Amino acid sequence: MKQVLILLLSVIWVGSASSQDRVVQKDGSTLRGTVEITYNYLLNTVKVNGRDIDVLSIERIEMEEGDVFVPRRVVYYYKAESSEEFRYVFLKRILNGSAKLYRYEGEGFKFVFEKDNKAIALQEVPESLELNTIKGFKKDLKQALGSCVSEQRIDRLRLREDNLIFLFNEFNECKDNNYTPLITPKKKDHIFVFDLAAGAHAARHSLSASVFRFNSARPVKDGEINQQGEATVGWVVDFSFQKNLFNSKNLFLYSSISLRKFSFNVVADDPSMMLSNFEFIEGDYMLGLSYQRNLFNKMSFSVTSGGFFWTTKIQDNIRYFEGRYPVIPDYTRKPSGAGLFAQGGILYDVNEKNSFFINFRGYFRNGENMFSKDPVRIEFSSIQNDDALQDLFTVLVGVRAKIFRKNY
Repeated sequence: MKQVLILLLSVIWVGSASSQDRVVQKDGSTLRGTVEITYNYLLNTVKVNGRDIDVLSIERIEMEEGDVFVPRRVVYYYKAESSEEFRYVFLKRILNGSAKLYRYEGEGFKFVFEKDNKAIALQEVPESLELNTIKGFKKDLKQALGSCVSEQRIDRLRLREDNLIFLFNEFNECKDNNYTPLITPKKKDHIFVFDLAAGAHAARHSLSASVFRFNSARPVKDGEINQQGEATVGWVVDFSFQKNLFNSKNLFLYSSISLRKFSFNVVADDPSMMLSNFEFIEGDYMLGLSYQRNLFNKMSFSVTSGGFFWTTKIQDNIRYFEGRYPVIPDYTRKPSGAGLFAQGGILYDVNEKNSFFINFRGYFRNGENMFSKDPVRIEFSSIQNDDALQDLFTVLVGVRAKIFRKNY
């Protein structure tokens, strides 16, 4: 029993010791315990179990969770003085290889790369203030990685960890076929889609209106205008923009702006009165989700749905006759509203970036009488409108262009 207890305590002690932080020194010795790194501006300091350690004696620090920190003399751009400075700091290792990448968890800069035993901070530096050693990070990367990475790709680079990892992995794989990256982040493919289309749409309009004249401040009904169920076709132009979601090649955020022309011929019941042609242009602003998938060969389909906001400007002209002379009162109104839309389409892919398509779209307005109008007195007349608009269908034919930005 005593032997079992001793063995159990030994296992616990060994496991506890092996799970601690480690400081590997240049003379080959190892210190174990809780390691604290303090990032002072002039000098980083290291403590093991509360005891200061000579930073110049440290080869590397291995933290319990797996992170490795190494001391390096880094050249960087000191913004406060617009000068080139050197600092001996501890850097968190991100990538090994022909070109190494580190992260600095102190202040002044965030990323450091090392090549040919020289560590340089990656920073934004104004061209007018560039110094002998320090330049803007894009120029530094072109000089260091340009033999394997295109300058165009570096020009598009934003100073973020994932972007740098992709870039340095590509360089190291180019220099060493046996290179194994410590980190391989998931690739991010951004897809931007632009559509330009034109086509036709059909709609049905119904109108019920009473026209009054005021005689000694008393309204006198002059006539009725009733027009039911007339369907007409108008033109439509549409521009849409889409962006893929969650790094997907099939799911997109969809937005669109379109203009539609409506034109209806309204005939009055009373032959002594008439309402001029009812024409207006409506603006539709749409937002929704689109799902797109390849069918076969170069054919693919898309399904889109969402909400839309519409707005328009309408001028009503009423002509009625008083004796032999026409009297023409008019007024302008600006109705607006919201609703839902659904769309399906077929695409023919000319190549990876360009397509032709035909879309079929339906609108569903929120409400039945979209243009209802309270009585408004105009000169010596007033008009009470109760007119409804029903969208039937829209057909669009257009072209599509895609822009791909990969790994960024």
